[in-house]
Amino acid sequence: MKFTPRTALTFAITALLSGSLASAQNTVKVGVIMPFSGVYAALGEEGMRGIQLRNRWV
Repeated sequence: MKFTPRTALTFAITALLSGSLASAQNTVKVGVIMPFSGVYAALGEEGMRGIQLRNRWV
């Protein structure tokens, strides 16, 4: 992708609009797909604990 003033303007407008829309809401929900069974269950559990820990700080 070639970086031109037009693409910079497009990114700036998109960032401004998405920021204003996100700040207008009281709740932001984030979905995460993680494994909780099988070989990778331990990784999913650790990831979930990390997310829960992060939610306590916010």
